Amino acid sequence: MSRGESADVSSELALELKRLGSHPLREVARLEREARAGENPATPLILIVGMALGLWGLVALVVGAAFLAADLLG
Repeated sequence: MSRGESADVSSELALELKRLGSHPLREVARLEREARAGENPATPLILIVGMALGLWGLVALVVGAAFLAADLLG
């Protein structure tokens, strides 16, 4: 990767983070559309991150339920 490509990637990443920070719900919907279309080279990463966030949410829910059950039963 050349220095010019690196600068392009970092500026694109900064733009994506700015858009995600300013309009998160709209950006999540846009990323879902891009993942469905499969045209973005980042599509696999989008899907993996989405699945990881969903799994972390499920794990947090199960752990929270386990602590609540232990507190109520103990």
